[in-house]
Amino acid sequence: MCGIAGFINITARFSQFDASKTLESMSNSLYTRGPDGGSLWIDSDQGVALGHRRLNILDLSQAASQPMISANGRFVISFNGEIYNFKEIAKELGDLHFKSTGDTEVLLEACARWGVEAAVSKCNGMFAFALWNREEKSLCLVRDRLGIKPLYWFQNGDNILFSSQSKSFHHHPFWQEEICPESLSHYLRFGYVPAPNSIFKNCYQVEPGHILKFKPSGFEEHQYWALPKDSDIEDISEPEATEQLQHLLTDSIKQQMISDVPLGTFLSGGVDSSTVTALMQANSNKAINSYSIGFEDRQFDESNYARGVAEHLGTNHTQLVVTESDALNVVPTLGTHYDEPFADSSQIPTLLLSKLTRQNITVALSGDG
Repeated sequence: MCGIAGFINITARFSQFDASKTLESMSNSLYTRGPDGGSLWIDSDQGVALGHRRLNILDLSQAASQPMISANGRFVISFNGEIYNFKEIAKELGDLHFKSTGDTEVLLEACARWGVEAAVSKCNGMFAFALWNREEKSLCLVRDRLGIKPLYWFQNGDNILFSSQSKSFHHHPFWQEEICPESLSHYLRFGYVPAPNSIFKNCYQVEPGHILKFKPSGFEEHQYWALPKDSDIEDISEPEATEQLQHLLTDSIKQQMISDVPLGTFLSGGVDSSTVTALMQANSNKAINSYSIGFEDRQFDESNYARGVAEHLGTNHTQLVVTESDALNVVPTLGTHYDEPFADSSQIPTLLLSKLTRQNITVALSGDG
């Protein structure tokens, strides 16, 4: 998980505020998303500022630092996420000489060669990124097919702000904080705020599978992917479906295990997380790390299921028992971690589990989704 933030002025003017200090503050507000480093890229003449907070997963060297400029000098990217098939895309790009061994540079050069939509259509992964075209003076905001990675944007006149989390907008002088009544209604009805809205007025989420393009001549939005309709889905037998599901899950887990840092799983003992953990262990030559949450209150505690699965699979299992005071103490901090309100009580144990897990590993797979 990394963090991206930035802003553009479509009239190419930064005369009313200090762009560097503003971008630094916006980017630093995302420190928890990217504690391993942060960089800024600003072109005051073109009115664009891109920031990045880095969490090291692939290629831990400075060669993979962002924002990153393409080989032809035309494009600049700030990227959050992972492209699991980046090695295959790199081969398809042919004779390019890559300076890094990570996925960011491959995505950047793919966009430079084939265009944004053609490039992301080849990508298997979870991502949100901002791409600045220096010749066209345009900004593309792109979100993955299912919206796994967050991406917000806000417009005030000629100024467009974007970020992985809307809290970074509070550091920009042109941000206008106002709760959206319609979004509040959606939250009370559904328990969350559906895209493209956010809890703030005139602040939006880039929708899953969409590309937003801002340029001096206007604004464009394009959907590059949509879930197939029922009529487009092949009618197969249950054994065939079972075999395909096994193959797809195994392939997905194997790709998500590609990492230059330690990784593990969140294991609740339920069907989803147990399946992910089992496939991960089956594709590892050593005991994987698994983590679970337990509760002092037995009516909420399901840790015995997770412990049973861990023992059966032979994982290196760690369990955190949460007390009532642990849960209450974390409540005041929730607003600093979750920008959008959502009525899911699991956010408390998930945050506590993440803190525990981060002591030993950087990447954790879970059954969510």
